[in-house]
Amino acid sequence: MCKPGNHDRFDSLVNRLCCCFLFIAGMVLSSPVIVSHQAIQAAEIDETMPGTIPSQITADWEDQDGASSSNYATLAAQIVEALPDEFKTLYASKKASVTGDKNIYYLACHYRRVAKMKPYSDDIQTLIFAKHHNFGGFLVGYHDNAESMYSDDEWAAKGAICILNMKNYYSTHEYLLKNDKAVLRDPCISFDAQKVLYAMSGSSRGSGYKIYEMEIANPSNTKQLTTNPDGVVVSDFEPCYLPNGDIAFSSTRCFGMVDCAWNPTTNMFIMNGEGNYIRRVGFDQVHTFYPVLRDDGTLLYTRWEYNDRVLTNCMGLFYMNPDGTHQTEFYGNQSSWPYTKIHARPIPNSDKVICVGGGHHGPYSGELMIIDRSLGTNGKQSVQMIAPVRECKATVSKTDMSMGNVAFLFQTPLPLDEENFIVSWRKTETEKLYKLYFMDVDGKRELIAWDDQSLSQPVFVKARRTPPMPAVTANYADSMGEFTMQDVYVGAGMKNIKRGKAKKLRVVKLNYRVQGGSDGFTTQSGDQASGFVSAPVARFGASWESKTVLGETPIFPDGSASFKVPARTPVYFQVLDSNNYCIATMRSWSTLMPGEKFACVGCHESKLDAPPVGTVPMATEATDLENTLGVEDQYFDYRTFIQPIWDKNCISCHKAGHSSGIDLSGDLIASGDIAEKGFSASKRSWTRSYLSLTENSLNFFGGSSSAKVNYCTIFSPPEQQSPNSFGAVRSKLMSTLKAGHNDVLLTDKELGIIACWIDLCCPHAGYYNYYMNAADSAKYAKLENKRIAWEKIEAENLRALAKVAIAQDDYKIQRITKLSSKKIGITFLPKERSLVLNNAGDGKLLIVDLKGTVISSVNLSGKLTGSKLTISLPVTLAGGVYIARFEGVTGTHQRVISVTNR
Repeated sequence: MCKPGNHDRFDSLVNRLCCCFLFIAGMVLSSPVIVSHQAIQAAEIDETMPGTIPSQITADWEDQDGASSSNYATLAAQIVEALPDEFKTLYASKKASVTGDKNIYYLACHYRRVAKMKPYSDDIQTLIFAKHHNFGGFLVGYHDNAESMYSDDEWAAKGAICILNMKNYYSTHEYLLKNDKAVLRDPCISFDAQKVLYAMSGSSRGSGYKIYEMEIANPSNTKQLTTNPDGVVVSDFEPCYLPNGDIAFSSTRCFGMVDCAWNPTTNMFIMNGEGNYIRRVGFDQVHTFYPVLRDDGTLLYTRWEYNDRVLTNCMGLFYMNPDGTHQTEFYGNQSSWPYTKIHARPIPNSDKVICVGGGHHGPYSGELMIIDRSLGTNGKQSVQMIAPVRECKATVSKTDMSMGNVAFLFQTPLPLDEENFIVSWRKTETEKLYKLYFMDVDGKRELIAWDDQSLSQPVFVKARRTPPMPAVTANYADSMGEFTMQDVYVGAGMKNIKRGKAKKLRVVKLNYRVQGGSDGFTTQSGDQASGFVSAPVARFGASWESKTVLGETPIFPDGSASFKVPARTPVYFQVLDSNNYCIATMRSWSTLMPGEKFACVGCHESKLDAPPVGTVPMATEATDLENTLGVEDQYFDYRTFIQPIWDKNCISCHKAGHSSGIDLSGDLIASGDIAEKGFSASKRSWTRSYLSLTENSLNFFGGSSSAKVNYCTIFSPPEQQSPNSFGAVRSKLMSTLKAGHNDVLLTDKELGIIACWIDLCCPHAGYYNYYMNAADSAKYAKLENKRIAWEKIEAENLRALAKVAIAQDDYKIQRITKLSSKKIGITFLPKERSLVLNNAGDGKLLIVDLKGTVISSVNLSGKLTGSKLTISLPVTLAGGVYIARFEGVTGTHQRVISVTNR
């Protein structure tokens, strides 16, 4: 996928394509896969009505207008009345030579078509798009699994990359690349419009996709950029060119699995233009997919998550820098509808995006909408349903927990502006084929391309401005990142919490399960249809994921905190009170790249509000996390950390037959001996005390967590939850234990560990193969070896990348050599409101707020090399927390500064 450009003029001519056979990875693909077509001419599209108009187009006109022999003349008059004067004149000049009401109606339709499309002739003159089967199946996202139930339902080894050169407004497309034994998809055009990236499958379901790059003018010049690691099949697809020459793409190299199913997950990866230095930048629970480039050089994509909340409809839009830094919500991470926000593309010359709202299950398509983030990063007020224009639905009935209450009609829109777009569409869900249309927000359309398979993923073949490259701050020689929070009390997550209540911030790492394999372990037949990898590590709506507490950091009285975390690791945060009870939990996660310093304002604060103005935060330097409970840096396992407390203090009374009904015995019960309440066997044993404490009537459509242990369930809604609304602070178990139950007084540490377990949403197994039988545990370990093997390859890629010179040209190399022995840094003088740069060299000094907005920029010349330079902050700069960042030949250097008002 690749974002359309800003309509710069495409003034290069593309030579005539040649016919040839394509040799890839040592195999000859079937049939001549390169098909010749006429040269692309940078000339105006012919407006003349051709002698013959394709019947598919005339039929669509008649269908759209409700035309028949009885109303052709009336419709023609209505169409002409709405035409601009220029086309009314042209119509009048041709009408006398046309006979018959139907032909006169077609003449009017012709000028309506030209009037709509002519203003965009420079953009639509040449399009590339894909021809393939309809993507989708039981779940959204990646679909190329060998499993029958959770796969790409209509998978077919046939497709093409198509090119449409509009000599007139009825030109038909040709095949740039065609293959009858492979799926072809995901075209992305280079910034100079000379090359196209695409993904191609093997010849059978489950063979995976690989990424290729082809010269548009010379399709025989094609190179394969990605290959399978030794002994493993992966899928690499949805490539996107980046401003620095790198390529982002979706891939199953994360070796994860959809928690509630069997599908492999895809995360975001980056490689250079030659396919080298492949590294993972998305460390996400389920899918990240469909990356596109924004005008500011950042990458927009969809992220599916359900950490401690409902699995069906937490699929928001996120964005990141091209080096993987600054991964941040764009829209919809706390919105219930639409379930999925997919196929998003920025609208040119606008801050809005067009996207498809889809379902949790079903086809990879849905209904069309425009999102205006300036109206809010969550909620229906930011969503305008289009084609036709109508109000946002915003809600879904509890009986429609899978399909999302949408019609699966639209996919892969390509915006021209806020009113018009190219889109893949079908009229009804029963129609087999999606076709390409020129359409406006009211749904008025002009058919432009159709074939024997569905057509989708259109992109403009047009040179465009390369977006600016955000500063590269990822440093793969480092292994840590730093978070700085200005004031935890700011934001909806801590609404109405009095200052002073928040004492510490707990940092928790998520550990993702590994995907299944072809050894029968995750098949859909017999007793292998197990939840041993698709069930959570808990029961009764408790935690999906294995979790590791990394430690805690103090929250200063002013609400600030600053701490270090392992890079390339998904982590989330919990605000703790003086009892070590969770006030608010993140129910999402954040990931830093190596060396990244990420500053945020508060706890789920609005991303659109300016940072608060105040005094200097007390947390000025990032510190290591503290280990206070003794559970840190280990999988949080119930039998390791919780059961020993019951064994020591409780089981003399609380055993089978106790009047309370609470049995805290520590024996294991096999899953086959437990009533599953509609769930398949988990192939895991469970501790008796765990079942006794957590049992409840929770399901998708209602119920709550155990009355004894109040935890945030995996069916909690996506929207921001009020602080102190669940967890240890609301748990009857904690209040009973803290008061001293039957003269049993637990230590503060024991109470803290139990509270931590509840606030982690009551995991049982510390890891995914815990408490299985030996054979199943060994099978899981075998599957995990694939991920471990890839991580070793990726580690080598990162070591090689870390050795790459920061600068490439001789001048910069010389400058770095000259300055390498000198200390480079930024000093802040708060009283003087000034910055002191030491040995900076060529570059620019930026002042950036915590939202990432550049407040000021100062260019520095080479004359200042080696000097100590003092620069005053802008007099208009309001008090608050900012990042002072120098970007230059010596690299990127930055520090957090706290500015007071004059």
